Amino acid sequence: MKNYIIGILIVIILVLTSLLYKSSQLPIYSEFPIKKYLNTKNYDIPLFIFAFFSEYNCRDCLKILNELNTLPSHFIINAVVPEKEVKYTIKFQKLTGFSFPLLSTSQFKKYIPWHTPTIIVVSPNGYIVSVIPVIPGEPGYLKRYLSALYLKLLPVFMEYKMSQSKNP
Repeated sequence: MKNYIIGILIVIILVLTSLLYKSSQLPIYSEFPIKKYLNTKNYDIPLFIFAFFSEYNCRDCLKILNELNTLPSHFIINAVVPEKEVKYTIKFQKLTGFSFPLLSTSQFKKYIPWHTPTIIVVSPNGYIVSVIPVIPGEPGYLKRYLSALYLKLLPVFMEYKMSQSKNP
């Protein structure tokens, strides 16, 4: 009986230790570095999109990024590529058809996804609201998903904006 109690206590200690460790290792979903891109005079409530990709992604995956060009103006889009690939901007534009700024991953080291292409959607206050791994073969899905996401988040953004205007 004594051994069972000791065994149960050891299991409880291990579970609690793993929970404490896991809670300290959670990814950071706030403070995404968007302050440089906040010149949003033309946008009432923007939603920031950072498309992480590389020239080594499959062609079909990169074609999906062309859909980002057709998004409404309240989406502020930036492409993020590995630092060594930034110099190939013209090649990327021909390859993917994108027409948005090309940034280096050196500015986003903490947020680099494991899978590319990946789209990270960030709210105006710097919180990551969605991480979307891009999957080829679904034309139109990305645009529909982002538009629906914006409509769902709009009341939250409005409330946040109103609270910011009341408390300058």
